[in-house]
Amino acid sequence: MNRRELVVGEAEGGLRLDKAIAALCPDLSRNAARALISAGGVFLAGKRVRVASRQVRPGQVVQITLSEGGRLAPKQTRPIDPRRVLHVDPHLIAVDKPAGVPAQATLTSDRDTLPAQVGAHLNAPVGLVHRLDRGTSGVTIFGRRTKATRALAEAFREGQARKLYLALCQGTLPAETGRFEGRLAPRPGRAGGFECVESGGIYAATTYRHLGVLGETGQGAPLCAVALWPETGRTHQLRVHLSTLGAPLLGDRRYGGPDHLTLRDGRRLELGRALLHARALGLPHPCAAPDLELCAPLPPDFLDLVEALGAPASLLEGPTLAGLPLAP
Repeated sequence: MNRRELVVGEAEGGLRLDKAIAALCPDLSRNAARALISAGGVFLAGKRVRVASRQVRPGQVVQITLSEGGRLAPKQTRPIDPRRVLHVDPHLIAVDKPAGVPAQATLTSDRDTLPAQVGAHLNAPVGLVHRLDRGTSGVTIFGRRTKATRALAEAFREGQARKLYLALCQGTLPAETGRFEGRLAPRPGRAGGFECVESGGIYAATTYRHLGVLGETGQGAPLCAVALWPETGRTHQLRVHLSTLGAPLLGDRRYGGPDHLTLRDGRRLELGRALLHARALGLPHPCAAPDLELCAPLPPDFLDLVEALGAPASLLEGPTLAGLPLAP
């Protein structure tokens, strides 16, 4: 593998990125440079760039990755751990998504996405049906055939998918059980953030149940476990609803949750993500087989935190898609 680091000089300043690469690497044509950029093999000032017309400035560092033959190095994707596969058949595959793995490609990540990892496990591409936030763990389903992917996506659009999430929160919910509905809209001045609004936006509804108090910390507000049954599937819906109800997710700084906890014995626990887990998913099978009911194991960071707070893990084991205890 051949990695090169190029520094844009005065002569290349102001050029398009593809022209600058061709000027700085005499063995690469402008067409080859464009192919590298399109394939994601070029970084400008530390960030992946896919726009060949991006103008460069003197002093900027351009990094490119090639194989020994001067072509873009083949992408190496790590297959998902087979133990995370919850169900697989000729039409679809369901997995327990690890926290921290993006559900789709971004400018800075196109290889270690969940679809890429699942595709590497199967040795075949899979179709994206729905998405969990990068920090959220739990049940995620993919189609293995175009027809199945379309049918699964349609089930989500038509509200046929039944979903159960578990959340660890800081604060107090207004009731033991309840239903929260409202409209979500982008939050002004906060890229990627949402808020509840009185008019406009899109409708979102969530049923919730307080599962029990986990304990208290030196930060004052009690900690609790919550079960959530979203009726709609809006971006950041559960995070915004919990924050609006007064119980933001632990680790969710964007919506008011703490990034660490200080236990009563003085220990400091860093929270590496917003503690939200897609526990179960039920929906029609796309090919007339029995309906699917999938359940992901409780994630280790949930169990570790509950144990550190001295609460029983059984608090998290009762809720199901139907609101009843899960079968062992």
